[in-house]
Amino acid sequence: MEDDTRTRATAIVTAMTEAGVTSAATAEELMPLVYDELRRLARGYMSRETPGHTLQPTALVHEAYLRLVDTSQVSWQGRTHFFAVGARVMRRLLIDHARGRDRQKRGGDWHRVTFSGALPHMADKELDLNQVLGLNDALERVGRTAGDRC
Repeated sequence: MEDDTRTRATAIVTAMTEAGVTSAATAEELMPLVYDELRRLARGYMSRETPGHTLQPTALVHEAYLRLVDTSQVSWQGRTHFFAVGARVMRRLLIDHARGRDRQKRGGDWHRVTFSGALPHMADKELDLNQVLGLNDALERVGRTAGDRC
């Protein structure tokens, strides 16, 4: 039975390469044949992640599978090649996920402005004491507001 599943998965992967496009029916037929192996790979990767990771193995498998059945970029050489690329896709997904979380933690898509870039019209002028204190108050309010978001 196991050999029959492997043979069928290999045949489908090879047919995907020959067709150059994956139909919905082909993707649905392949999924049950490769799902357990992809889950095993995902559990292995997730076991090395920190506890409390926000990405679950099931989500990792599904995202990787969607990328794997897009055959416009890969010419499959068989079932083993499919799983090797699947493992690489999962690793890249985890890296992208970590980068995204790090980016959000550090301000995400906030627009960063340098002090001199924010006040080009004041480059030649001196700030008086009230302006400096007002600027300090504004920066502290921004800091508190940013702290509330994190």
